[in-house]
Amino acid sequence: MGTWSTVCTTFFAKRILGFIEKRVNFFQADKAALNVYCLRAPSNVIDPDVCHKLHDHVSKKLTQSIDKDQLIVYPLFRKEFVSELWQTSTKLLVSIEARTSDSEDFNQEFNLITRFIANGGHVMLLIDPPNDSLSGNRSEFGTILSDPLTDVSERFVTNGQSGVTWQWSIQSSIPHLELDSSPDKQRTRILVGSGSDGSQLTVRVVVMLVDCVNQHPHMLLEALRLLNIPCANSLLNPHSEIETKASADRIVMHYLVGPNEQAITPEKMQSNLLTLKNNANETQYAIQPIYSSDPSLPAGFSWTEYLSTLKTHVLGRALLWAESLPSSYSLGERLLPTLPADSGLVIVSNQQTEGKEPSNAVSSSVNLSLNLIGRGSNRWISLIGQASFTFHMTLRRPCTITPDSNASFPFMNLVTLMQHVVALAIVFASRRIIAGRLGLVRTEDPEPEPESLANLKLPGPAIRVKWPNDVYVVDDEIRSSASGTKAGNRGILGKLAGLLTKCTMVDSRQVDFISGVGINVQNVIPSICLQQVLDDVQPTAVSITTAEVIAQVLNQLERLIMPVVDPKSTRDLDWLLDLYTKCWIHENQRVLVQTPPVASGDNPRACIIVGLDKFGYLRVRDACDGAEYTLHPDGNSMDMMRGLIRPK
Repeated sequence: MGTWSTVCTTFFAKRILGFIEKRVNFFQADKAALNVYCLRAPSNVIDPDVCHKLHDHVSKKLTQSIDKDQLIVYPLFRKEFVSELWQTSTKLLVSIEARTSDSEDFNQEFNLITRFIANGGHVMLLIDPPNDSLSGNRSEFGTILSDPLTDVSERFVTNGQSGVTWQWSIQSSIPHLELDSSPDKQRTRILVGSGSDGSQLTVRVVVMLVDCVNQHPHMLLEALRLLNIPCANSLLNPHSEIETKASADRIVMHYLVGPNEQAITPEKMQSNLLTLKNNANETQYAIQPIYSSDPSLPAGFSWTEYLSTLKTHVLGRALLWAESLPSSYSLGERLLPTLPADSGLVIVSNQQTEGKEPSNAVSSSVNLSLNLIGRGSNRWISLIGQASFTFHMTLRRPCTITPDSNASFPFMNLVTLMQHVVALAIVFASRRIIAGRLGLVRTEDPEPEPESLANLKLPGPAIRVKWPNDVYVVDDEIRSSASGTKAGNRGILGKLAGLLTKCTMVDSRQVDFISGVGINVQNVIPSICLQQVLDDVQPTAVSITTAEVIAQVLNQLERLIMPVVDPKSTRDLDWLLDLYTKCWIHENQRVLVQTPPVASGDNPRACIIVGLDKFGYLRVRDACDGAEYTLHPDGNSMDMMRGLIRPK
């Protein structure tokens, strides 16, 4: 049925008018978050290696071109694309087209992108023709770019009601090519789509050949300029390289030796790190031991605030810190076999520059500077001002049982709930810090109990958990006023934190965890940060540091876990689950559940989320017959923000 670029020029304008006319002055609204996403739909026509190289190349050029103080390039997989969560923070969607869409995929993509534009978003479409020729009929790739300039605007103007207009125009970024018959002139053109809400035309879409990104780098800057995207001039300077990379030769890591020095001596830690260097191209780590009693600690990390905030018995007492790392999670994952039980080691860096490729990556992956991969291969980008850290924790089954405790302790249930508990610890830590800044908790006061933090109502937006392990900032009033499954992203102000947890079972009584965490503390890109939440209610308060946040998360995690595994405590899994659901965003959320076969007459079922089971899976109740079901993520695709749950 033709390509995205071909069809969009023929009836895109008509469809977008229907969206725009339902919204008032959306073209005048600008997103506060300035993200750049790359979408590449899966292809069965092109070699996956070619797809990877194409993405790597475009992503590198984009990274060099944009103002990195305001923008960041982020890879968008198809699964995340259709979930629509990206629309809450995206300034520009970059789509690389290199194949013909089938009708179902096309209509889904088309509707999502159209709504995004109608809501004030920008789109850059890069066309990768399957052959060197752009001549031919309208169904071929990019033929619109070879049309004469004469009367193009008039041919592609669409007027709607209420003064709304959509207009296509073609311009050449190399003017002299329009004066001759050069065969390259069609390759240096930019198709520009502009919309007006009745006052002025605003550029929302640009289309050009992907080859121009490499052969005519100034065209990329011109396209970004047309879309009002802040640019750097690095592409015009061949000697400029903006990619941030940790040194591939040697990284000095400062090792804060814990109180149990014999568990991991500096010499043992250095030996462990040396075993990770398997070839000449891998990073070499050097250890510089430091102690909390040292009169002078390395600059770059708030050691004093970290140590004064940390109240744990085990977690975080030993710490590895570097100014920059490829990935704290990858390093922790590789160190795990060498770590003794209860090491409590935390690995921290101010910036992390690489990510590891997920084992189930599709051909749409983009290799960017990333540090964490979450559920569904989601990426968490590390920026200056973000608390990016990885910690090791040992979980043991209680050895003794008291008459007041559960004789059959559900150890494996606690293991599966660990990602939920870490997310809850982030929520509690964030609330605790803001409460302290607002004077609600004084230094001399006892630490608030978990129940108090779960019920704490702070002024301004709320910090809540999204099942199972993401942390979001939400406007509770807007969220509560939204009803039905169409509530979607209403009241969602941005993602604050994400995490990845991996466990290794040592035996039936011991499990070791490596958890990688990313929390936006001072960085307003790519979404929202903790400092913004504080500034909204108390702009004169003392700034929040990443060191304080890391220490507070570890404090809250120990306070949540220790009572549950303590045989003398009456706090159990139900206590944890109750705390979790008090802090989540899914209270009485309505969802549509599709059950196989999807085409059956009773699909989808309208259900209400009622809680979690003992393993942390969602429990829903059928709104019609009252039957309750447990939904397992392994067999279902759960788009919680859209209120849709369907079989994979």
